[in-house]
Amino acid sequence: MTSIGARIGEGRTAEIYTWGDHQVLKLFRAEIPPENVDYEARIAQIVTEADINAPAFGGVVEVNGRRGILYEYVQGVSMLKQMQKQPWLIIHFARQFAEVHAAMHQRSAPALPSQRERIERRILQAPRLSDTVKKRLCKRLETLPEGNSICHGDFHPDNVLMSPHGLMVIDWTDSNRGNPTADIARTTLLLTQSALPSNLSAADHTIFTIFRRIFYTAYLRRYAQIQPLARDEVQAWIPLQAAARLNEGIREEEDHLVNLAEKINE
Repeated sequence: MTSIGARIGEGRTAEIYTWGDHQVLKLFRAEIPPENVDYEARIAQIVTEADINAPAFGGVVEVNGRRGILYEYVQGVSMLKQMQKQPWLIIHFARQFAEVHAAMHQRSAPALPSQRERIERRILQAPRLSDTVKKRLCKRLETLPEGNSICHGDFHPDNVLMSPHGLMVIDWTDSNRGNPTADIARTTLLLTQSALPSNLSAADHTIFTIFRRIFYTAYLRRYAQIQPLARDEVQAWIPLQAAARLNEGIREEEDHLVNLAEKINE
C-alpha cells in the first residue's frame, strides 16, 4: 500500500505530500469540514472526466484522521514564475494562456455547478454593497446570456503549470458551467485590477503594470482569433464579477471592487 511521502508544500487549508512516484496528496487540515473536501473531490472527478489539461483525480484517502485528495503529480513551474524568469517572452506566454482558456471553453461538463447561480449567490453575500446595488446587479445578471462551457472561475497565470508534457491548469475549486465571456471577465479583473505586491518600489510598480497590460492585451487578441469575443460583453460582466470577488476578503482591493460593482448604477 502506498504511504505518505515528503511534504512539498502547504497552504491555508492543506499540506501537499508526495504519494508514490506519480501522485501527490493534498492533505486537508483537521479543521476543514469534510463536506468541503467532498466538494473539491467531486469537482476534480468531473474535470478529469472532461479530459482537459488538468492533473488527474486519483481518489480520496484518510491519513491519521485527516482527509486528503490524490492528484496526478505534475512537474513544472507556474506560468507566472516562468514569465518572471523570461519577461521577453511575455507575448508568447499570453498567446499560450489564451489558447488554453479557449480550448477549455470549447468543452462542456453538465455536472459542474451553475455559473449563474454561483455569481448570484456571491453578489447577495457581498459585503459593503447596498441592497439596491445588489438588486441591480442581479437584474443585470438575468439579462446576460447563459452558457454550457467549462469555465475555470479563477483563471490566471499562477494557475497554469508549464510542464514537460504541456500546459496544465490547476485549482479548479471555483470551476463552473456557464458563459465563457463571464469567465474572461473574471480573468480580466484578475489581470488588470488585482492589487500588486505592497513591497514594490515605485519603478517596479510601473514596470509590473506595463507588463500586465501587455500580457492582457495579447491574451485578448489571441483569444478573439480562436473564437468570437465581444469586448463590450466582457465589460458588462465586470461589475458582477467585482461584486462576487468582494467575498474573498482582499482588503487592499475592496474600495476599488465596490466602485466597479456600483457602476451598475450608471
